Amino acid sequence: ERILWEDRSDRRFNSFILSGGVLVGAGHPEAKREEPFLVAMKVEDGSDLWSEKLPAPAVKGGCAIDAAGRIVVVLENGEAICFAP
Repeated sequence: ERILWEDRSDRRFNSFILSGGVLVGAGHPEAKREEPFLVAMKVEDGSDLWSEKLPAPAVKGGCAIDAAGRIVVVLENGEAICFAP
């Protein structure tokens, strides 16, 4: 299969959601696990649409989206955070 794009940043991801033309990923910089984030990227070209800092890393596979577009992220510290459109 043809590769559309690659994330060439130093980001490391542990959870993804694909919704429409947007890929949402939770992760952290490769060398800075203490700086977790949630980012939305265009599927078409991999460019970032938005990014939010998280208070703790997301658990593996810890992201979900509902029919209203709300994103829930479960964190390693036991918190669950909801982002609304």
